[in-house]
Amino acid sequence: MKIMAIGDINDEPGLLAYSELMPELISEYRPDFIITNGENAAKGLGITPQTFGQILDLGTDAITLGNHTWSKKDILKIIDNDRLVRPINYPEGTPGSGCRIITAKNGLKVAVMNALGRESIMPIIGRENKAILDCPFRTCDAEIARIKNQADIIVIDFHAESVIEKKSFAYYLDGRVNAIFGTHMHIQSADECILPKGTAYITDLGMTGSFDSVVGIKKELAIEQFCTQRTVQFTGATEERGISGIVVYFDEDNGYKPVNIVRILRRSRYKKQYNIPFEELSGKYDKSVSREAKYEKYIAFYKKLFEAETLSRLYSNIVEGVNFFTDGLYSALYTFSAPSDISTGNSWECRNASEAIMVDNFNILILDCLNKIDINDFKKSGPRVEQISEGVFVQIMPLADESQIIGAVVIKLNHHILRLDLDEREIRLLNDYVADSFGVLKNFDRRLIEKQQVNELKTLYEVSKIIAGSIELDQLLDNIMAMATKVMNSETSSVLLLDEATNELTFQIAQGEKGAEVKRLIRLKVGQGIAGWVAQTGENCVVPDTSKDPRFYKEGDAKTKFVTKSLICVPLKHNDKIIGVLEVLNRKGDIPFNTHDMELLELIAAQCASPIVNAKLYQNIRNLYKSTLKVLANALDAKDSYTHGHSQRVAEYSLAIAGELGLSPKEKDDLEFAALLHDIGKIGIRDNILCKPGKLTDEEFKIIQMHPVMSAQILEPIEFLVDKIPIVKHHHERYDGRGYPSKLAKEEIPFGARIICVADTFDAMTSNRSYRKGLPAEVALEELKRCSGAQFDPVMVEAFLRVFEKKYAKNFEEIRTKFEEQEAVLHIESTDGAKPAAS
Repeated sequence: MKIMAIGDINDEPGLLAYSELMPELISEYRPDFIITNGENAAKGLGITPQTFGQILDLGTDAITLGNHTWSKKDILKIIDNDRLVRPINYPEGTPGSGCRIITAKNGLKVAVMNALGRESIMPIIGRENKAILDCPFRTCDAEIARIKNQADIIVIDFHAESVIEKKSFAYYLDGRVNAIFGTHMHIQSADECILPKGTAYITDLGMTGSFDSVVGIKKELAIEQFCTQRTVQFTGATEERGISGIVVYFDEDNGYKPVNIVRILRRSRYKKQYNIPFEELSGKYDKSVSREAKYEKYIAFYKKLFEAETLSRLYSNIVEGVNFFTDGLYSALYTFSAPSDISTGNSWECRNASEAIMVDNFNILILDCLNKIDINDFKKSGPRVEQISEGVFVQIMPLADESQIIGAVVIKLNHHILRLDLDEREIRLLNDYVADSFGVLKNFDRRLIEKQQVNELKTLYEVSKIIAGSIELDQLLDNIMAMATKVMNSETSSVLLLDEATNELTFQIAQGEKGAEVKRLIRLKVGQGIAGWVAQTGENCVVPDTSKDPRFYKEGDAKTKFVTKSLICVPLKHNDKIIGVLEVLNRKGDIPFNTHDMELLELIAAQCASPIVNAKLYQNIRNLYKSTLKVLANALDAKDSYTHGHSQRVAEYSLAIAGELGLSPKEKDDLEFAALLHDIGKIGIRDNILCKPGKLTDEEFKIIQMHPVMSAQILEPIEFLVDKIPIVKHHHERYDGRGYPSKLAKEEIPFGARIICVADTFDAMTSNRSYRKGLPAEVALEELKRCSGAQFDPVMVEAFLRVFEKKYAKNFEEIRTKFEEQEAVLHIESTDGAKPAAS
């Protein structure tokens, strides 16, 4: 754990130094938490919402104050901000807080306290705030006792002038806080240490501001006041800016005790404060980095150039890099295209810029300047400085070689030459980066095609792997189209299959960000629209602009609210028979759909057709199995007129719970089969027991309890159902282990069995029986709640309660009698000649 504490930010030079040097310090030390004293940040006295925001934006976590807390009336707008800490020993009722608990970047809770000393606060400027202060010792003592269990680390900024008071304060709290640092004196002390009981301490962090000064004041004015003993109007110094503070290292494995303290004293490389608006200069300093960091980052920025998928992204990456290597100077990229008509002059266009520029009509001035440049000379020349208006200079760096010009990088300078902002080695680094950018731009199209070809080969390989392992139709199409959408860089893709009965194409699946809007049941006659034309003719089709193609089916876009701009459509053929079409819609990026893309999609379609036919066949067989099982379940339920529809209702409730829990389609399918067959073993139980209207004897109940085992035995020879047997066999187990047949408990019970247990019990409670009417849904739900954790898995109960409220609460009577009619017609006679009661 590392905490960085920075001394008083004094006046505008302090803000500039903080903006310039903090990024470098953060990169070097990587602190987890940053505390800065900002009581002098606003023109040397107090803090304002604007300066507060500027300091926070530079990575600061907490800002402490001092004796100038109330110097700016705007302080009241931010005094309650949870990142601002005023002295804690102001009288009770004072706005704001003297202690804030703030989460560090590593997730630890850091309590930041701020206290104001009472000894020897000199009226140096004559504008000190007079205040009756509580004792800082006792006030902090009480606050520490209050928060000690709420924070991982406690640090205190003691804003005081007396060294005696600071030292006494530190020894008083030694061992009860993690760190104490002094502020206010504006002179960094060299007495950093870890006190005997384990508190990190320094008498004063020093100042962030003008080092060539008397605590931030112009030294000549301070000398004059002391020599004449007359009040002099002080003004802040601006020379030799710098930053001072400490970094404290804490041992995370030993109660966050401090183990090391490093003093920071860093000077700006800018000797003077140039006459540039603060917002522009501080933005530049915000991005200022050391030369060493630039060399380290060069490879990363160079890689980003190659990673760009589109020209617009490449333009953005180039500007981002130039902005970094110039320490935040305004940067822009302009491209050049030679006009077809010489009389119209050169054609330049701004493609990307680093930020808003403060110079009026800047883009117009740049374009005017670029259009005046001799292109042939520009190809051969290197970077040049141009004055585009009074006091505004730019450096223009060609993106060109002797044979070709692509454009230019334009950099707005703070001075009339670049070397006043960057040294020679940094300028060489910038020139290399611009030259490398030109090389990447020059070869962009070729590199993009090569990359696309590699991706195409990967896609075809992946398609073949997925086809080999996919049998579910929707999953198969989803996987194939996901890769097609990606490799062809399109917004979405879709598959339309041919319905031979109606000779229509229907949407089966749609992929991409807007795929959900396309995946609607839209039916196209063969021959209707571009997809219908492809299905009719069997020919491939590339349409770069659908608005110009009369075959385009506009009603489809109207229904889906999807705007189709371009597409490729190819037929899906199996044994020379068209079974549907495959299409990708709306190319992303700068390169439109082309013949090469169409050939690739044709290859994908050729691999898809046979697996689609096989998957449809598998789906039909599966549906046939399911229909057979439903008939079997109906036959079982029909043995007892009071259980009509029971198995299908249990299946429906079980699937609803599964949906609420986010189970996969395969898991839902398995669960449905198990639910339909969960009572199949009752076929082997005599009807005089199964349909007995009265109470069962103990012997009869033991026979009933055998039906899950009998169900498992009945299903065991059917290979298709083997993996569902554990669900069927254990659906009467109890969560507390007191169920049957195996007395399994909690997670020992198969997941699906725990679902069916809830669904089965609920339907049994709400269904009519010969000996009682079905319970109202509200009563049955309360019973589920009551037995949650004992008979039922609480997770399944909660899921069912949620889904019941959403799906069944308003139409429960309709659900309760669902499936009864289709079973009532069976009237299966019992094995002993008795007939079930009339329904």
